[in-house]
This record gives sequence, C-alpha cells and structure tokens, in this order.
Amino acid sequence: MPALVELRVLEGPNLYVSRAAIKLTLDISGLLCLDVALAKQVAAALGLGETRPGAADSGFRQRFSARLVAAGVRRLAAAAGVARLAVRVRPTGQVDRLVVA
Repeated sequence: MPALVELRVLEGPNLYVSRAAIKLTLDISGLLCLDVALAKQVAAALGLGETRPGAADSGFRQRFSARLVAAGVRRLAAAAGVARLAVRVRPTGQVDRLVVA
C-alpha cells in the first residue's frame, strides 16, 4: 500500500488549495503492481464501486491509484468526524509518486 515519502505543512494559499494545507508525497509502487482482482477488491472496500484498475505499472493504474488514495483520505477524515474535506491528488514526475493535499 502507499508509503509516506514526505509530509509538509503548507501555510497560506498554495498550488493545491487557497488556504493552509497538509501535503503528503506518497510512494504508490505497491498499488501500481497489485493484482487486478485485488485492486478491484480494495476499490470496492473504499466505496469506489465498479472500477477498472488497468494494467499494472501503467498510467491508467496511476490514475486509478489517485482515486483510491483520495477515497481513503476522505474515509479516514470521515471516521475522525470531519464532515467536509477538500482533497487534491496530483501525479509527480515519477510514476510511482502522488502528491496529496
């Protein structure tokens, strides 16, 4: 599953949102190489419904992983009692990295 590479506190308006935010850089190499059936199970568990994860290590799988990470962050926030949360997930120059703000 995703591993934390970097955590930063962004003060004030920034590239991702118009106010202070937390920025996480995640290594998603574990999600990129998941078996398709297992990737579908993880997506269903996070409430993404019927999704297509695409081939391992592909750009399609990277976009699938971004949706998966966003859903996981929202679910974690909801469990902590946060009603609304703006989540932005963006790819980096490396296929196995995502930035979450």
